[in-house]
Amino acid sequence: MSPIPSHQPADGRPGDLTPDDAVALARSRIFAGCPAEAVAIAAHAAFVRHVPHGTLLLQPGENNAYVYVLVEGQLGIFRDPAQNRLLTRLAPGELVGEQAVHDDSGSAFYVFAQWPARVLAIQASVMRGLMTQFPQVALNMVELLLKRLHDVSFGMAADDGAESLEFMTHRDAVSGLHNRRWMTETFTDELTRASRDGVQVCLLLIDIDYFARLNQALGRAAGDTLLKTVADLIHDGLRPTDICARLSDDSFVALMPGVSIQVAGLIAERIRGQIAGRQFAVHGQISTQLTVSISAVVAENGLDASLEAAGALLQQAKELGRNRVELQNV
Repeated sequence: MSPIPSHQPADGRPGDLTPDDAVALARSRIFAGCPAEAVAIAAHAAFVRHVPHGTLLLQPGENNAYVYVLVEGQLGIFRDPAQNRLLTRLAPGELVGEQAVHDDSGSAFYVFAQWPARVLAIQASVMRGLMTQFPQVALNMVELLLKRLHDVSFGMAADDGAESLEFMTHRDAVSGLHNRRWMTETFTDELTRASRDGVQVCLLLIDIDYFARLNQALGRAAGDTLLKTVADLIHDGLRPTDICARLSDDSFVALMPGVSIQVAGLIAERIRGQIAGRQFAVHGQISTQLTVSISAVVAENGLDASLEAAGALLQQAKELGRNRVELQNV
């Protein structure tokens, strides 16, 4: 695994962020509850860096002068460079490289991209200035450091590479996505944040067509492989600011803040097309195709009510032939 050396040029210039990057930065844990001015200062200084799957972002012994906000993908923190002893995983919105706020001595652990990751790099000197100017940033940093200490301590106590308790509680073991429990806990917070920002949230319900039949014919192991591949395609088809979870055996749900139902439909159609347009490898051979049916609704009145509305539209998609997207009339 080749590291990203400290002298490697960024993928973008400072301040050259996409609108989605700026939204993801504002929604990150380090800027929770902070004024817009603090986010604007960070956005002006931040630059984008892409971290390919399996690439080392930080390692012991390599100086680091940046704090990284993960906006897309997944990072893993390991005790060893062989990635055998996992301490914790990081999801979008979380921070890594916080040691740089104290000094540039580098990370105490190995940080790898477990999925292709997109991070926003902010110079540690800028972050120190924000912590001085905006007390909420400093408080958030303390909370993040305490959480990191808890997660890493738990992983070190296990000492066998087992995933952290929080990860096991909130992630689906097969797909790697969040699970229904996490989505249930997060749903109200997402709608509250959207209401405060004056935007709506759309919900996608995605169901693999005829999956039970495929699972029975191909076997559970092959079915799990297909599920993981579909989950990756769904994740890649969403925006960095969207969140998704595995809902049940063959169903997934995604929350999309700040989009109209029409835009949600376009993204859903892109995901549908990506899945329908490829061959899926089973037992080392290209041998099957999959399709998905998708419904899109405006999320409101609780997760269960939103899922019920989406489920009715999904059933309509099934009855109309599957492999299609149905939108709520608003």
